[in-house]
Amino acid sequence: MNKQRTLDFFSKKRKCSTVATTAINNESREINTNLMNALKKPKLESFSSKAQTPFIPVKTYDVKIPFLNLAEVCEVLENTPSRLAKQDKLEDFFDFIIKNDTSQLEVVTNFLLNQLGPEYIQDLELGFGEHLIIKILQESFGYKVASLKTKLKEVGDLGQLTYKLRGEMKTVFAFKSKSDDQQIFIDDAWKALNEIARINTHKEKIGKIRPLLSRMSPVECKFFIRFLEGKLRIGSSNQTIGVSMSRCMLKYDQTRGISKGMDTTEADRVLRKVYSQVPNYAIIIDKFLDVGIKELEFKLTLQPGIPLKPMLAKPCKSALDALSEFNDAKTGEKDEFICEYKYDGERIQFHQLNDGTIKIFSRNSEDMTTKYPELVDFSKFYKNKDEVQSLIIDGEIVAYDVVEDKILPFQILTTRKRKNVEIEDIKVKVCIYVFDILSLNGESLLEKTLEERRKIYMDVFETKKGELQFANNLITDDESEISAFLDQSVQDKCEGLMVKALTGRKSIYQPASRSKFWMKLKKDYLQGIGDSLDLIIMGAYFGKGKRTGFYGGFLLGSYNPDNDEIETCCKIGTGFSDGHLDQLHKILKEYESEIAPSNYIYDSQTKPDIWFSQPKLLLEVLCADLSLSPVYKSAIDITGNNRGISLRFPRMIRIRDDKDYSMATSSEQILEMYQSQANLQ
Repeated sequence: MNKQRTLDFFSKKRKCSTVATTAINNESREINTNLMNALKKPKLESFSSKAQTPFIPVKTYDVKIPFLNLAEVCEVLENTPSRLAKQDKLEDFFDFIIKNDTSQLEVVTNFLLNQLGPEYIQDLELGFGEHLIIKILQESFGYKVASLKTKLKEVGDLGQLTYKLRGEMKTVFAFKSKSDDQQIFIDDAWKALNEIARINTHKEKIGKIRPLLSRMSPVECKFFIRFLEGKLRIGSSNQTIGVSMSRCMLKYDQTRGISKGMDTTEADRVLRKVYSQVPNYAIIIDKFLDVGIKELEFKLTLQPGIPLKPMLAKPCKSALDALSEFNDAKTGEKDEFICEYKYDGERIQFHQLNDGTIKIFSRNSEDMTTKYPELVDFSKFYKNKDEVQSLIIDGEIVAYDVVEDKILPFQILTTRKRKNVEIEDIKVKVCIYVFDILSLNGESLLEKTLEERRKIYMDVFETKKGELQFANNLITDDESEISAFLDQSVQDKCEGLMVKALTGRKSIYQPASRSKFWMKLKKDYLQGIGDSLDLIIMGAYFGKGKRTGFYGGFLLGSYNPDNDEIETCCKIGTGFSDGHLDQLHKILKEYESEIAPSNYIYDSQTKPDIWFSQPKLLLEVLCADLSLSPVYKSAIDITGNNRGISLRFPRMIRIRDDKDYSMATSSEQILEMYQSQANLQ
């Protein structure tokens, strides 16, 4: 339903409010003038509360807002280094959009997030590689490929290159700068992007894009191409956009006479909470327009079929450390907690919709249903099928040897096909380990304690050995018993333990949050830095000897979400099998580039032989320790001494193709790990 809603967005008509008496001028020239005047101000003024009606009409796409407005805002954001200043500019722009046409707010938001729709709608991805965009520029502007690559080296960015080429070709295209029959509007561009996403052949894609570029100004071309590439480079994270959006929503509600007594901090909290449960701005904005931001968290909660970002754990280095989190040294009070096996598999969410449909999502919101067709008949695990209309389960899928009744290594699980698996072709059997339930029959269970949620899912499911089981667990506050349980988990082919708050407010489920009330304890953590890191592959070094023809090593980086930048932290060449190197070469080869993306932060001393134009893969890495470095750039803005943090003696544990780059270990997390390590010395 959501997929169709996104693709058919432009055929939808929304009713205007019947109580509105003040029409909004839809002339594009006036809109353009109003916007640029707004951007010159430090803040947009709130809409007048003295109007004849407190409601601003919800308009249709008859209002034409030039795509140039959106492109120029992107240009402003790219050239604004301060995160707070970016928030102000975004707030101004959202105010402008909602004042002129509320129905285009979700389109603008998704464009700024560089996505056609929510992550779980997989076939809405664009992600054009450098080679395809070079081909588009070749056919659009008449340059040879070699010449374009030379120019790309000079400017360092495909969007900037397109800007330059379009500026040079105005006379060839006879560009009419502001003629209405030539101008591209936001809805034109958005509709075209959705159509391009559905086109299969490169030839057809190029045929669709060329006439659009001929009608666009240089700055419009720049950000249209960047959107296709998947790298808008405006330095505005989801968090930054969310803060600005919540302020805009609150301001709009004030003009409607609702959400009284609410401040911007509370509005931001509400939007964060709702987005963590329903990560779809189309749904959120529609509901907001109906009820206002103050009521949003009560009227919109998690929905089966829409995956939410899972709750994550923080590492701890010993059973004693785990105990200390649940013991209050001042009062002597002890919180109850539970230890569960940490299984070495694939984190998943099982969703049953009201119509009985089963959806299986990865931790990265990817639809994995066709990867596990044997699990679609999920109702066979229910104690009473008639009592379950819908649910959302959090758990882990592991490879399982049914004959020997044992868990198999994660590497065995990765040998299964990722999509369109036929049941008769399955060679690797799997078992589901359930450890949480988030929703049952339309009721959100997030605010219930873990103790209550455990009782609910144990009442729902009938375990079947080797098919569906509950996480093996132990409730104790004895350090020696926890240590022994950890040893047993490793013997049982698990990674270690999860230590979770069991009762009280600490034990509620917090989506998209890394909480200290969930801790992971692994044998690997008892030495070294205390945690593995998920790092982004930025570039590669060519292999030598038996690695000739493959990549011999990689440059890795951490993620800085504040600026949407990737900061180098180490080179790595240890821990790879020939199979790993072959797999990485096949996946990454099409993204090879001689130019580093503009959001890669690096020193020339670490420059790889080849860059990757998109951050496509993560590696899970362990290392001996962390140290300050004059060469590597991770956390350089927050260490306080103009040095970054690097990993010593890193080794690859596994390829994390279940995560995207935004889920990588952040630079701030690396700093925390470095400081924690220093405190222990």
